Amino acid sequence: ETIRQFRQMGTDTLVLRADSNQGLGNFRLGDIESVPEAVPLVREIAPFMIGGGTIVSEGRSRNAGFLGVTADFAAVARLPLAEGRFLSPFDRFELLAVVGSDLARQLSTPFAPLRVGSEIRVSRYVFTVAGILEPALMNPMLPVDVNGTLFLSIPNARRVISMPSLSMAVARMQPDADPEVVTPMLQQHLGPGMRDSRLNIMSARQLIAGMNSQVQLVAMLLGAVGSIALVLGGVG
Repeated sequence: ETIRQFRQMGTDTLVLRADSNQGLGNFRLGDIESVPEAVPLVREIAPFMIGGGTIVSEGRSRNAGFLGVTADFAAVARLPLAEGRFLSPFDRFELLAVVGSDLARQLSTPFAPLRVGSEIRVSRYVFTVAGILEPALMNPMLPVDVNGTLFLSIPNARRVISMPSLSMAVARMQPDADPEVVTPMLQQHLGPGMRDSRLNIMSARQLIAGMNSQVQLVAMLLGAVGSIALVLGGVG
């Protein structure tokens, strides 16, 4: 299962997070969008903000996570659509939304399935569904399960998230790029604009290495337990 997750995600993935002493920090949108030009070893990047709330559709309501995203997010995070389309650069101020597969099912009824063109209410805003995602494996690099998430443009997310903070981004490196080389380049480019925030960067390769270390540790512990069992079994 873990191998399948990383095959879907790709080992060229980076996740950037702005932290502060009060919690999440803030990126400047222009700084994030200029990363591929300033750091050519990063080929694409998509910032996002995290929130949550209640969604109402056809009398059914669900609490769900929200992601405020740019138009590049689906491509960078590798999220295929089952119906419709993802948000485009022209949808920034349009009341459009993309719905994860599980959330779409939860908001459906036998006589009124949620589909492209359906209307959902979030806070005092009514959004039209532009697309529904295909079911996706849990991505260990992302802080949410995309299947249960509502995707909005960043300007619209600021309308419905109580404390909006552009605190995260997902990026993809060039195929031959080393995250150990890319990380200080990103620190140099983004650091000056982060004010009281700190930049933390996690790479898929680091996560895989950590998981391999855990697997090796478990194997060693199991081996030790087996050895002890053999010794105890031979006593007497």
